[in-house]
Amino acid sequence: MSKERKLRVSDEGWNQRDLQVLLSLERWGVLSVGQLDGLVFHREVGEGKRVERFFNSFNRKDYGGTAYRVLKELELGGFVKSLTYINLLNLYSLAVPGHKVLRKHGLNALPACGGEIAESLVRHELVVNAVGLVLSELLGLRVWTELERYLASAKNVKVRRNEQGFSDLWIEDEEQPKAVEIERTQKSADRYAKTWSAYRREFPRNSVVLYITCFPGGAGRLLRRARKLMADHIYVCDLEDFKSSLGRGPFVGYRGGEVELVPANGAAPTVHQHAAAAKHDVAFDTGVPS
Repeated sequence: MSKERKLRVSDEGWNQRDLQVLLSLERWGVLSVGQLDGLVFHREVGEGKRVERFFNSFNRKDYGGTAYRVLKELELGGFVKSLTYINLLNLYSLAVPGHKVLRKHGLNALPACGGEIAESLVRHELVVNAVGLVLSELLGLRVWTELERYLASAKNVKVRRNEQGFSDLWIEDEEQPKAVEIERTQKSADRYAKTWSAYRREFPRNSVVLYITCFPGGAGRLLRRARKLMADHIYVCDLEDFKSSLGRGPFVGYRGGEVELVPANGAAPTVHQHAAAAKHDVAFDTGVPS
């Protein structure tokens, strides 16, 4: 074991960078090397490069850099766990000794480590975390994960959920609260109807639901479903558009309006009309009789 590693795993030798790795894994549950690289190790690179890392652009040739070496050392010390899934490069989660380190330093936000993530869900979680990292790290928005809201609700803290459960992410915003859903596959018409009805019924009138679609033609399909259900609180953006816009959007509604996400220190998010949204091949309804 190197001298540097002995310092890292000793009681008094924890540096801010390594503590940040543990904190990041506690909050997000599971992260790839690329996500941790953009989140902790190379924050100074441009926004575009960070988005690439958040969406796991790392290749095998990148598994020799600082992020990978530090993670391997933390794994050897038992503080993080390496997770292996079919057709996915190594992912990492927080181990019990790592959580004990956070507790000792008074840094833990959760009472214990999260559980294992089923292989059927891990790809969804990686995309959710990538989106959450873009929203919180690049745009500086106040983002709640599903686990954070679940634990807050267990402490009788009022958090937003509907009868279908928690959204993937929640953007806290007094002017326009936003639920964020990552849609990797299309759901049934009945499920959309129930979920969207619950959002409208149980959430603030000024809130919206932002969908990021990951399947071909997904944005157009959801917009047509929203138009049929007259769900004017639903806004949609294709994942590739979200990535290329560095998280700004826009998210399009079936009436043709848009929600744009802007950095927290910038102007307030806006909803407006934009003819270019017709690329999703939807007949937009302005709500005004012709």
